[in-house]
Amino acid sequence: MPIQLSAAVVPPARRRRKAYRPPEMLVNLHVLDLMEVSGSQMRAARSLSMHQTTVSRSYWDLAEQFRLQPERGPRKVCRWGLSTSLRFLRLASRAHRLEDGRLRLATDALHQVLLDGLPGVLQVPPCFHPAGDWATLVAQGVIDGAIVSSICHDQQLASGKLPRWPGVTVLPLGTLPLQLVAYRQVATAARRVDWNAVGRAVENQQRHQLEAQRLELRRLREERLSKALEEAQKRREWREQQHRSREQAIRQARAEQRSKQFWEGVGRLIGNVASSAVSSAAAGTWVSSYTRKDGTRVRGYRRR
Repeated sequence: MPIQLSAAVVPPARRRRKAYRPPEMLVNLHVLDLMEVSGSQMRAARSLSMHQTTVSRSYWDLAEQFRLQPERGPRKVCRWGLSTSLRFLRLASRAHRLEDGRLRLATDALHQVLLDGLPGVLQVPPCFHPAGDWATLVAQGVIDGAIVSSICHDQQLASGKLPRWPGVTVLPLGTLPLQLVAYRQVATAARRVDWNAVGRAVENQQRHQLEAQRLELRRLREERLSKALEEAQKRREWREQQHRSREQAIRQARAEQRSKQFWEGVGRLIGNVASSAVSSAAAGTWVSSYTRKDGTRVRGYRRR
């Protein structure tokens, strides 16, 4: 497995300090660089021994000052934002590190042991990146160099040839053999295995797993949506029932009021008729007009 070192410059030899601390004005940039290398705010916060909210606040302060827009969607190198002024600021931060005799080197988790304990090397969270992304991180000034193995390349490199990227120098570091530790029978069988086919099978299995996870997430979203719609329907039916109950109560109260007014009017009418009858009885009896047998007409009169 060939190993290369992608580095922009080599620091001058000088006395090492016990610990490196970036200038106060570059602290937010230091946080952003670790976010770019590690790929997430959580891993950057763990590396810096900070809370995630502190890392997020530091990034958004820097993003507001430099008008950075994070990239959404698929994973992309330098996805937290790029600008010309930010690149020059990173170059200034690199110059400050090199003046202090420090290098910010990064690699994946398999080769992190090669950097552990090296004097003058600043610790960076190990993370896997394609070879082109490591070169971009070096060119942008996020890191000063990266140990890139052959597993980071999209295609197998030709024998004796090194990859090329603009603005980056590639230095070969040597070859580390990969070994399979197993029982003798297993090792003998492993030599006959088509590992390319195994890799394709694993890739297909991972693709199927991702598709199953995506379908499961879609099912959960649809289930939550259906539950939300059912709850909204129940709330709407409950509000309609309450509205109908209020309207029915209002109509019943109005009917009772009209019935009460009607019977009060009937009571007053009966009282008036009774008082009229009483007054008539006291003053005499009114005899209506009538016709006698001989045909004469008698007009109405009051008989005492």
